[in-house]
Amino acid sequence: QPHDVVVDPDGMVWFSHFGEQFLSKMDPKTGKTTDYPIPVQKPDHPKGTLDLEVDQDGDIWVGLMYQTGLARFDRKTETFRMYPIPKEWQRDATQQSHFSVAASKVDGKAWVKNSDGSQIMRLDIATGEYENLGTFRNPRNDRPIGIYGIYADQQNNCYILEFPAGGIGKIDAKTGKLSFYPTPTPYARARRGRVDAQNRLWFAEFGGNAIGMFDPETETITEYRNPFQWEAPYDVVADRNGEAWEVNETSDRVGRLDPRTAEITNYLLPRNGNIRRVFVDDRSNPVTVWIGNNLGASVVRIEPLD
Repeated sequence: QPHDVVVDPDGMVWFSHFGEQFLSKMDPKTGKTTDYPIPVQKPDHPKGTLDLEVDQDGDIWVGLMYQTGLARFDRKTETFRMYPIPKEWQRDATQQSHFSVAASKVDGKAWVKNSDGSQIMRLDIATGEYENLGTFRNPRNDRPIGIYGIYADQQNNCYILEFPAGGIGKIDAKTGKLSFYPTPTPYARARRGRVDAQNRLWFAEFGGNAIGMFDPETETITEYRNPFQWEAPYDVVADRNGEAWEVNETSDRVGRLDPRTAEITNYLLPRNGNIRRVFVDDRSNPVTVWIGNNLGASVVRIEPLD
């Protein structure tokens, strides 16, 4: 069940396994795949991983879900360093599905979500110590924010994407304070997203059937509606050309948005995929898009003709 797919600085393709305790590397030139077993920390808990990220050193990070915490894979030594959640904080429901190491060079910290209680934690990468910032509340209704995806901006402030209703939270890395911005469409159900070169957050509106873009300069959210109904957008990433790529859980289409015209060009997959993550390789020409076929035991590459 390839869930997340990323490409490292050497052009190797990596993917996480949604139902197994492996990290895998694939050579895109030959198709050869190497599986690296991830140490099992909680034998009596479910196996499988989710979020997969490449840090600024080119190392691979993976969210361990019910196996607690994160793992960093050193590509040179081919070894894992485990970052488990402290035992006194763990329960059966402890789950680390999403995290961000995108700007960890700023202060040496990674942002980590604990789905149990929708908590936000901050990991000191050097020491392995966690700081628990707790559960954040929506200032508009004083209800706990149900977080799905998280991602850091260029200053390593943390964006949290609210799934039950719809909105974007921004946690200031220095003060720990939250600013919250509701989506123009009620109950848009923000899911996953990424920060672009202009420090803007692109995100999927799973319930709003749209692509969202939050501009921190104007503190406004712009929405781009999908052309087909009930596509269930899941993730959005902007490329070097200023276009944004989005994947859909239910329609088996990958969309390419031109923000200048609001037009979305769709690429239909050959079969059902249940897509949860999109990775854009900006180093290739043309830009290349990678996704995991969660239901088809395959990795998919999309290469546009222009």
